[in-house]
Amino acid sequence: MKSFIRTFFILFLGISIYTSSIAQIHDSFPLIQNDSPHLVKPVIADPLLKKDSEIAVKPISAEPIYHMNYWITTSIFVVGLATDAPAISRIKAKSVISDQELDNLDRVNMNSIDKWALQQDYSQAKSSAKYSDYTMTGLLVFLPALTFADKPLRKDWFKILMMYYETQTVTFSIYNYSFLGPTFINRYRPMTYYENAAKGDRISGWDRSSFYSGHVASTAAASFFMAKVYADYHPELRTGSRILLYGAASVPPLVISYFRVKSLAHFPSDCMVGFGLGALCGIIIPELHKHHNRNMSFGVFSTPVGSGLSMSWNPIFK
Repeated sequence: MKSFIRTFFILFLGISIYTSSIAQIHDSFPLIQNDSPHLVKPVIADPLLKKDSEIAVKPISAEPIYHMNYWITTSIFVVGLATDAPAISRIKAKSVISDQELDNLDRVNMNSIDKWALQQDYSQAKSSAKYSDYTMTGLLVFLPALTFADKPLRKDWFKILMMYYETQTVTFSIYNYSFLGPTFINRYRPMTYYENAAKGDRISGWDRSSFYSGHVASTAAASFFMAKVYADYHPELRTGSRILLYGAASVPPLVISYFRVKSLAHFPSDCMVGFGLGALCGIIIPELHKHHNRNMSFGVFSTPVGSGLSMSWNPIFK
């Protein structure tokens, strides 16, 4: 599934580069320009002088909203992609659930929220899983495409897309390698508790990886990333508008959460944690790019259970 998503990313990036390059070529030719790079001659109708006037315009050197070190961002993206496949393979290779474990499943001592996952229709699980996969894939492509719908964002489309891919890579890495993810935490999926389900669907090693929902985390990272970027490019937004913006960003991961519970892949609490971690990644990564990275360092780490990315940031407060 993740290779399918990466294919969409690459296709989307290629189409974006082609279409935006045409637009930039069109916008790069001013109507009238003096030999001086800082002197523009707009055509002004002057009924007294009967000729055009020249107005010297000082260049605008606005501070960019985001700072980007393309070497670091590209390295994070490449290393994340390279370590993603072996991590998923290792998680799926967990030991098969034994009959004794199935017999000892505790359906009573479970919080009331998570019990909702045990009250679903097993016959709808596979179709719900497909809905969650297709919906998530569509959202991961559609949401960053909104960059081209807003003029201020469109001017920095490449930088924004690079940050977006970086955000998704960090989100994947946290799922694959952090102590919060299924590499270190074993939790039975709701499917395991359904005695009327096919035994093969209940005992695979993948059924030990309920905590937490990677689908929800990736979707939340995408939607909150776009909300954060839009808010940064539009500082004129009032508090009420920002609340509505982030409220709208909550809808996509909530939809995916619904389908993941219906598919018997996750408990509601798994989706809540994925929602929170994804939203944090979607907000924090762009925020880090608003600061110069002189006090940041990035690296790669390796442990007996796998490899991943590391970051150190020592902010200086004035």
